[in-house]
Amino acid sequence: MELKKGRWNKKTIYLAMAMSLFTLILLFLGIQLITDNLLIVIFNLLQYGLGPGVIIQPILWIVLMIYIPKWNLEKLNGYAL
Repeated sequence: MELKKGRWNKKTIYLAMAMSLFTLILLFLGIQLITDNLLIVIFNLLQYGLGPGVIIQPILWIVLMIYIPKWNLEKLNGYAL
């Protein structure tokens, strides 16, 4: 898979990293509000949050930001956004 020039500029990558960090913070706060117990929060984060998702999520954000503008809304009609 070849990268097109100018697609992956620094701003895009920083934006994707910021989005994934923001999502992780929201996930952490959500789990903390539900359980209100730090040990359970850490356990849940180790089990669900801090796995391959931390590496995969920024890549997913970048892919989504590149490809979603190319799709028609008619194509996305079948998906729940």
